[in-house]
Amino acid sequence: QKLSGAMSMAVFEKAQRLPSTCLHATVSKDEDSGTEKEVPPKVDLMQLINYDINGNIMGSYYQLCHLFNSLVAVVVFTNLLWARLKLATLIAFAVAIPVIALMGTIAGQLAKHGLNLQMIGDMRVRTLRESLWGIRVVKSYAWEDAIEQKVLDFRKKELGILHIYWYYIGLIMGI
Repeated sequence: QKLSGAMSMAVFEKAQRLPSTCLHATVSKDEDSGTEKEVPPKVDLMQLINYDINGNIMGSYYQLCHLFNSLVAVVVFTNLLWARLKLATLIAFAVAIPVIALMGTIAGQLAKHGLNLQMIGDMRVRTLRESLWGIRVVKSYAWEDAIEQKVLDFRKKELGILHIYWYYIGLIMGI
């Protein structure tokens, strides 16, 4: 049952990413009356999977082409700099390589904290939505303080992660 639910959720999420051009409603003739009626759009599972795979292949192809072009550009420009500047080129690389490694580390931390920020924000909004729905359904206000404290705790975590996130943004801008 859990596997079936997970598969249904995966197919639903894939359907959400499918372009709207694939989801046109179809028109079919009713056999009894002979009139045309609109049928809700149906998406084939293979179409969903193929769209996902094609997106991944195209993304990989783009990254591979970008990598190849970048390597060619680095080799050509390094040779041109070496022919003109000699030792200064070597010193520039000695400075640039640690800075590039530092920028990669900062970008990784930025991505990690951005994901944490998104997760905490989602938890806060989900908790707030659940509490508002519960208030509307039950009309019981005795537990509002507990829910308010829970939402404030999520907001405090979110602000802490946001502080770290903008710290890394400041580091990148400073470099």
